[in-house]
Amino acid sequence: MGVLNRTVLGLLGFLLLAAGAFVVCARFGVLPRPRAGEGLVAGTGLPPTWVWSVVAAAAVVVGLLALGWLAAQVPRGPRSRTWPVGSWSEHGRTHLTTATALAPLLEELRGFPGVRSAGGDLRGDPPGVLLVLSLVVERTCDPGEVRGMLVSRALPRLRGALELDDLPTAVEFRFATSTPGRGRRGRVV
Repeated sequence: MGVLNRTVLGLLGFLLLAAGAFVVCARFGVLPRPRAGEGLVAGTGLPPTWVWSVVAAAAVVVGLLALGWLAAQVPRGPRSRTWPVGSWSEHGRTHLTTATALAPLLEELRGFPGVRSAGGDLRGDPPGVLLVLSLVVERTCDPGEVRGMLVSRALPRLRGALELDDLPTAVEFRFATSTPGRGRRGRVV
C-alpha cells in the first residue's frame, strides 16, 4: 500500500507542478495567446452523446477511487480487546486489556541490550492467540540473542499471566538508523 500511496502522491504532485508551470508561462507571455474571436480548439461542433456518458462514467470511477484512497489513509489501530484471567469464581472473573497485558512484556523488552523500542499486539481469541512484536534494535545488536532472551525469559512470564499453554509469536526486527523513530525492516523470526 505504501508504494501505491507514493505513486499516487507523486503523480498528483507532478500534475500540480505542470499546471503551475503552465499558469506561470501563460502569465509571462511564454505561451502564444489566441487572437480575439479565434477558437481555442479546432471544430465548433458538440461531440456525440456517447462521449458525455463515457466522461461521466470515468469521472465516477476516478471519484470512487479517490474516496477509497482517502478512506485508506485513516489510521486504524487494533481493537481494544480484553483477556480473561483465571476461572470464574463466586466473585466474578478478572479481565485485562491488551495494552495492560502486554505492558510488562514490552517494558522488559525495552530493557534488553540493544533494543531501542518495542511494540506489540495480541491477535485472535483464546486459545488461538498470536503475539505480534515489532522491535527496533541497534545496528550492533544480535537479533538471535534478543530472540533467545525473549523465548527463555519474557514469553514464559506472559504465558503464565494469561494462563496460556502455548503462545505463537511473530517478531519483526527493525534495525535503527541514525534518525530516531525510523528503521530498516529486518526479517520476521
